[in-house]
Amino acid sequence: MNYEKLIDFERYDISKDGKIFSKYWNMQLKDHKATNKEYIANQLVLKNGETRWFLRHRVIWYYFKGEIPEGMQIDHRNGKPSDNRLENLRLVTPKENMNNPITIERLKKANTGENNPMYGAKLSEERKKEISKYAKEMWINGTLDKNKPVIQMTLDGEFVAEWKSATDCARQTEFRQSGIHYACNGGYFDKARNKWHKCNQYKGYLWRYK
Repeated sequence: MNYEKLIDFERYDISKDGKIFSKYWNMQLKDHKATNKEYIANQLVLKNGETRWFLRHRVIWYYFKGEIPEGMQIDHRNGKPSDNRLENLRLVTPKENMNNPITIERLKKANTGENNPMYGAKLSEERKKEISKYAKEMWINGTLDKNKPVIQMTLDGEFVAEWKSATDCARQTEFRQSGIHYACNGGYFDKARNKWHKCNQYKGYLWRYK
């Protein structure tokens, strides 16, 4: 569903430069990081007077281009989620979005070398054995069933894509199979800290088994 159609656009001036100006407050709206810490979001007033958070790139596209067809997404041509100029946006399929070469290259650099949070970390042989044992247990009890179909959704719960399995998704995208499984299972157990980490999101998407 295009929730953007619920926005009271009479309250705002929307520019092709990717900015939103509030007529009521007489000011340009600030850039707020969305849940995934990359996309820009804003809390806008609806026609019924209530408020709701929206991803700005979707608002910009909807205002100038119209509704976003079901199953389609808005991609940033230059791979920069904060650059919401209309000329930088394009309507694509989920696969086209995830295979944007500029985005793929940016993500590779962001997780390479010293940029990788695990850079320089070393595991003892004992710890490696514990991880291996835990991983095998997860595969055996089905929490990492590689054959389960997986549903990918936006943070608003909108359908994005259905994959034959997390393995299939990982092969066709830059997503990691383990990250998808953790989100589908609602989190993962960190044995080093003896703590369960709740998580239903991965790479800015919601995931669940079909």
